[in-house]
Amino acid sequence: MLLWVLAILVPAFLFYFALYVSRLEKKYTEPKIKITKNVFNLFAEWKIWKKVGHVLFPVLLLRLTINVIDSSIWTIGPLFSESLTYAGYLGGGAFMIAYTLPPIFVGWVVGHFVSRFGKKQTALSGLLVGSILLTLISVIHSPFVLLAIMFGTSFSFALAWPTISSAYADDIQSEPEYSQEIETVEDWFTNLGDTIGPIIAGFAAQYLGIAQAFGAIGIFGICTSLILMSHTPASLLLKKHMVKK
Repeated sequence: MLLWVLAILVPAFLFYFALYVSRLEKKYTEPKIKITKNVFNLFAEWKIWKKVGHVLFPVLLLRLTINVIDSSIWTIGPLFSESLTYAGYLGGGAFMIAYTLPPIFVGWVVGHFVSRFGKKQTALSGLLVGSILLTLISVIHSPFVLLAIMFGTSFSFALAWPTISSAYADDIQSEPEYSQEIETVEDWFTNLGDTIGPIIAGFAAQYLGIAQAFGAIGIFGICTSLILMSHTPASLLLKKHMVKK
């Protein structure tokens, strides 16, 4: 177990140390930030939040689903890993390590997927493939196959995560006037997913069993991704006239 932890921490430490050193070599000038005071109108803000949420609902639902699944895995994953038995030094903790590793490396290749398939297809396909793999945990019992499944699940979700964040960044860049509203709605859906995910996972694990809970959560992700594939517009950019209607 210690070898697995060192295998993750040492490369990560060297990478961030090199990044820190390279940053010190560059001359840094603090950007000038112009602060403007605006009168907050709750009713007007609520109307904008509602319209922004309506326009961006496919992206928000995708964010909500990813966060529900991720928080569910972190809730029942450690419990499931405790029930696994591996040979030699490969302990049950390797199950969650397999879920933690891919996000470290996916950032180097996600740009290739986005440039080739687009943000919509990359995000939705990542959710779909990851959810399909997640359902297999409920029917497969081989520990090493489960490790591969968890690694593939994490890799797929890791493709969707930065793609969704990039879509929000594009919306803010295209319509900076509504940047605060976009960030507010995004944060609300993110926090909602992180809140209800453990609750759903807990109930599913109690009444279905831990392995079957993974399957149920995967089915939820599959259904959501298929619905979004047929109802999400090709362009995820927010347009000013959509909010002002």
